Amino acid sequence: MKTIPSLILSTAALLCACGAALAAEQTVGPLSLTSIAVIGAVPTAGHLAGNVEINVGWVGHGLACTDHTYITTRQTTDKDRAMLTLLRSAKDNSRQIALRISDDPLINAFPTRCSLVGVELH
Repeated sequence: MKTIPSLILSTAALLCACGAALAAEQTVGPLSLTSIAVIGAVPTAGHLAGNVEINVGWVGHGLACTDHTYITTRQTTDKDRAMLTLLRSAKDNSRQIALRISDDPLINAFPTRCSLVGVELH
């Protein structure tokens, strides 16, 4: 017989697995970045330290994220900062990029926003 705490843990694990199973990705672009921001060592305004926030103007997509202007990515999703490097290069050199974004709640960096999972320079 399962105890109530073990049932709660089992239910939570199932909900997490279902959320990840329903997550989707999409490529948007080519587009130009409006701005790039990196959150410093101190978490602020709902952001974790190291989050990268990009403003893409407005991007329509069929994902579950409701904010179509900003994409925010956890530092842990871009550990080697390769995506940040490409984003900066695109912004500094007025290049267009395509972004692979996800609404996966397991990698979500900010409520209502998609997370970046890939960058392609055009």
